Amino acid sequence: MSSDIAAGRSSRRIMVIAAAALAVAMMLAVPIFVAADSDADFTADEAGYRIDTTDPTDDDLASVGLTSRAAAILGAISSNMDLFDQDTLGTPVVTADSLKVTSAEGDKIESEKSKGFYVEEVSAENVKITFTVAAAGTLMDPDTSSLDEKELAAYNAIKEYLGNALSPGDTFTITGKINESEALSGESSYKMLDGSKCIRSGSTMSVYAVQNTSLTLTLKQGEVEKSITFNSDIKGTSTGESKYEFQGDVIQVGTKYTVKNSVSFSIKGDSYYTVGDKDYSLYTEPKAEPDEEMTVESYDIDEQSSVTVSTYLKTKIAGLPASTDKVKVDKTYSGAESAFDDVMMDAVGKDLLKLLLIIGGVILGVIVLIIILVIVLLHMRKKKRQQ
Repeated sequence: MSSDIAAGRSSRRIMVIAAAALAVAMMLAVPIFVAADSDADFTADEAGYRIDTTDPTDDDLASVGLTSRAAAILGAISSNMDLFDQDTLGTPVVTADSLKVTSAEGDKIESEKSKGFYVEEVSAENVKITFTVAAAGTLMDPDTSSLDEKELAAYNAIKEYLGNALSPGDTFTITGKINESEALSGESSYKMLDGSKCIRSGSTMSVYAVQNTSLTLTLKQGEVEKSITFNSDIKGTSTGESKYEFQGDVIQVGTKYTVKNSVSFSIKGDSYYTVGDKDYSLYTEPKAEPDEEMTVESYDIDEQSSVTVSTYLKTKIAGLPASTDKVKVDKTYSGAESAFDDVMMDAVGKDLLKLLLIIGGVILGVIVLIIILVIVLLHMRKKKRQQ
């Protein structure tokens, strides 16, 4: 690892730690009230892995439980291919001049909460994906029931511009570059109950995404070619939170509670198809689910001992091979966390730094004001004593 890369990772880690420190400072600035039903607690534990690959072969990827080169590339753009009829297009031939894949996963159990995260990054240059039609069918997926208003507008524009009927021998080719990074984290909080029991009291799901993808999609039918483009330069985060408000101090089967849902997000950029001379955006702002009135059921109450790092994850980590020239394997939680930090800081790093500077300036200003006030008060008391 070069000193420049090491310095870059170090600076990112410092920013992450600074953000965490700020959160702690903000919590300490107000009174904290903790209600606990039991002195018991979860057993602390953590596990994780990070896999980084550079120009891997299919065998390299398979050795660490990842999909093939073609599947990695197709997976990175799969959400944007939902408009097209996969049954007619069939299985493509996929090539790329370079490919990098990062995969990481981590679980952690802490006092009264559990959290986990997953990271996937795919970067490929000079990608070429070629579908050759084997039987007559349609270019566009005939089922549009799952499309929202923006997606449907793009769907109709593409269908009209390229045409929809496909014949054997037609080709549909996608070329360009792909750079997709996504980190998903989930956290569940619990209330400790008597008898070494517990119940979930809230959850948070966050998504951090960075996309820098540019593709040209070309339909060739005989000697006739028509093309559209897809571009995505989205960067940001979205968080959904659910808080459980229980009725009464005693929680048991039959207790009523309300699930309060909220969503916050900070997204820059857009994902869009360009058809002819018009752009069709696919980005829709996330919305919170309506609040729900619920009743505690027997399956909602768990043994505290059941809240643990998943056996699946520990088994997967144990089965990972040693690193090779093309596949770097880190079997630690801190390694997995570093992959998450990388994506998070790419998604919101600059905005977070600005926020830290603004809040830091405000805090510094308050501290200076307090010092001035103390000096003034001491001066006034001293002057009063002298009179």
